[in-house]
Amino acid sequence: MSGVKLVDGTVVEATTGLINMGSIYHNHYLKNIPGLEWDGENLITNDMAQTSHERIFALGDLKQGLNQVSIAVADGTLAATQIWRNIRRASPPRKWEDNIPKLSAVAR
Repeated sequence: MSGVKLVDGTVVEATTGLINMGSIYHNHYLKNIPGLEWDGENLITNDMAQTSHERIFALGDLKQGLNQVSIAVADGTLAATQIWRNIRRASPPRKWEDNIPKLSAVAR
């Protein structure tokens, strides 16, 4: 990349640049879900990518923030972590000793 040619023919020289492919919001399927909080076309989320609906997480350009692939990947990691935490909290306590083979009388 050596620069950008504008519509009027002007060339702006550049040594680096960030190419943007554009963004069309594909969020229409979420619009009728009650309780979701929006900021324009973006869903509002907490630090773990969870929306105001306890079972809906928003990543990438569905949420507020930078619309970059690297950010969306990080959002996915945060969301997966929070989903795992939610599942664990909703599950009954585990008895880890039941998963350990019983020691024989000799080994004791």
